[in-house]
Amino acid sequence: MTPHRSSWPRHLWERLRHWWQTLGRLVRWGVAVGGALLVLAAVGIPSGLIVRNMLYCDPYDIRRVSVNVGEQEREECVGVSGTYAFEPRFAEIVKAMAAENAFATKGGPGSYYTIAFLGPLTQPEPRVVHQLEGAVAAQHRANHGPVVGQIPPIKLVLANTDSMESNWRRTTEDLLARVDSEDRLVAVAGLGRSTASTLESLKLLATKNLAMVGDAVTSDAIDRTRVPGFVRVNPRVSEQVSLLAKYVGSGGGKGWRTAALIHSAKPGDLYADSLAAEFKRHMKTQWDAGGNVDYPFGDPPGNQWRIIMSNLCARPPDVIFYAGRGSDLHTFVNSLRESGKCLGPVNIVTGSDVVRLRTEQFPEDTFESISLTYVPLAEPSLFKCEGNGPYQRLLEAYQELKFDEENLGTGWGIMAHDAVLAAAQAVRDVAGDSSKDEVTPGAVSGMLPLYALPNTAVSGASGSIMFDSRTGNRLGLALPVLRFRQGAAPEVLSDPRRAQEHPCHKRD
Repeated sequence: MTPHRSSWPRHLWERLRHWWQTLGRLVRWGVAVGGALLVLAAVGIPSGLIVRNMLYCDPYDIRRVSVNVGEQEREECVGVSGTYAFEPRFAEIVKAMAAENAFATKGGPGSYYTIAFLGPLTQPEPRVVHQLEGAVAAQHRANHGPVVGQIPPIKLVLANTDSMESNWRRTTEDLLARVDSEDRLVAVAGLGRSTASTLESLKLLATKNLAMVGDAVTSDAIDRTRVPGFVRVNPRVSEQVSLLAKYVGSGGGKGWRTAALIHSAKPGDLYADSLAAEFKRHMKTQWDAGGNVDYPFGDPPGNQWRIIMSNLCARPPDVIFYAGRGSDLHTFVNSLRESGKCLGPVNIVTGSDVVRLRTEQFPEDTFESISLTYVPLAEPSLFKCEGNGPYQRLLEAYQELKFDEENLGTGWGIMAHDAVLAAAQAVRDVAGDSSKDEVTPGAVSGMLPLYALPNTAVSGASGSIMFDSRTGNRLGLALPVLRFRQGAAPEVLSDPRRAQEHPCHKRD
């Protein structure tokens, strides 16, 4: 028996579900606990210790929770910490972060301010490792380099909402409690993926006027008009699809007359929803010519790929608009390779999450007949030029921290670095030259949209970071159109280095 959602308000339902899962876990372990308590009593060990270990991770302010992943349930640790590695693969990164935090806090309470990096950190994919490396590299640069001075120091904490974001409210409330603590939390970076849970979490953070800097929040459904205090360093889905449409319209997609849309129907996935809407808007000619064909798939897709393959073979489009996550794109590409011979060469256009495929393996012949065209969050191969100091300083930070520079290839580390760096610069600007002016969440939030012109821009690794004061969207991004290549840097189809604002633009 499980509680029925009925008409419960969402936040109450989530709390009830968490309590029910905890009760279920205690019941399942009841026999073991009873036996353990008898043994503990016999040897004089406090009986509350084993119960506490079931409910909390180490340290005890990090909760142990059950998370439903697909049809399976697994245990994860959630909460906020500046020293705890939520997974073993983060151990070395968190070790470096803990050392930075020790440096930042050596002056004691009142001498430093805190920035949190928020997201589903226990997601089993490389993205999180890349993001955390970039975030810690930004903290390292802020505390040891000239990022508007070096004081006040910046402490960094990690805030994990669990791999499915089902504990977003509890973790967000933990962050809110740190605003008035000795840690003096003033900004939150990263923020997670473009989902309905992320949007609700940001709205809750806004109740304390916290500054929020997204690193990969691409959905156009989230901006400063809906979430006061929000800005983003990453491009939006609408920008990505607009550039793809311009590339196709200028002759880049030769023979692409008809299109079919394949999109994730997972509830609350704002990234997939935005991609689908923008494809229909910006590439309407191909969409209409293809008969407005739309094939939604579930979570997980399962045998739906087989039916979608049959439909594609029955009415082959010139190009496929893929509106979904990189995790599902992997299985879709494999399905095309195995069952899509009827289509001949396959052209797919999609969003920035395609870079996930750079961390995965495919049979060698996979991309001989499948072409993936996309616009990234950031492409490091385009930043490697003489005179691009900000990117070079990021590389130096990676070398000092002994992080893997190859991980910058996905762009996730670059975006996370720029998000934390922008927040750190806002803290320093609010503190003033003497570093004695009061720094509050609202003051940091108000500072960020003032970085609106080149003379006040943040020198990010991805270029000059400027924000639209109304929406919080990033301004002046020069983005490429790329074609995915397995095991190598992508092919550049449209080069942004011709743009005046690109950091590697060659000036006469």
